[in-house]
Amino acid sequence: MEVLPVSIRGAFAGLVEDLTGDPGVVALGLFGSWARGEGAASSDFDVLVVDGSGLDYEYGEVEVRGGLVVDLSRVPLGWVGEPVSPQMDYRLHEAVVLHDPGGVLGAARGFVERVFMSPRRVEVRTDGLLATSEMQLSRASAALSRGDSETASAYVGAGLASAVVVLMDVAGVPVTRRQFVWNLRRACVKMGMEGVYREFLAMGGVSRVSREEASEVVEGFEATWTGIASFVSEHRDMLGGLHGKVRRDVEYLTGGPVLGGILSRVG
Repeated sequence: MEVLPVSIRGAFAGLVEDLTGDPGVVALGLFGSWARGEGAASSDFDVLVVDGSGLDYEYGEVEVRGGLVVDLSRVPLGWVGEPVSPQMDYRLHEAVVLHDPGGVLGAARGFVERVFMSPRRVEVRTDGLLATSEMQLSRASAALSRGDSETASAYVGAGLASAVVVLMDVAGVPVTRRQFVWNLRRACVKMGMEGVYREFLAMGGVSRVSREEASEVVEGFEATWTGIASFVSEHRDMLGGLHGKVRRDVEYLTGGPVLGGILSRVG
């Protein structure tokens, strides 16, 4: 708890105590900006919840406790077992263990610390991102061949976003939501690839964006997100037939705290 300000430790400790009372919770860890020592007033609290109830997929939940917005990432116990899932690497790499009576989280964290920047582990982590980038660029090419330049541009942007995460991983620079563009610049400078950084900004149309233009984009984003959330709220009966993971993802993303957290980071 030492990584958290004294003023909020009580409320956070209460949440941790409640979570440990759930018999399905095997371990808890803090990750994200607070675990890295970069937490700010607008930062939410990211908690990894290792679930031993038989869960076979990851899903998110949001808890609001004493004014704190806590983002819970529930993952299957098998993901931190042997072998440790590569998609857990970043969270385990920066995790501060909060509750781990069986030692499973500590053991997984220790393994990741040993192999995190090894060439083979980086390759395993980035294979999926490269495949995603290739798929998006293939779709962009198909759209362009149909004369649909708008769709092609959107797919190129998505493909480039996946590709630059690979670059950041190889450079050993944290991939974070809060400082993504700044950390991408750090990675590009470190790798001698400043041109990629400039191209990324140009592709996203943000290389010369004014504060007023950025505010308009945020307002449009908020209106769109709110509209989608309202639709979901009015048609909740449609969620009943969805797979559990899909239903939980929709409920998580359309919940008020998620939008509030996003807006607080760009406010």
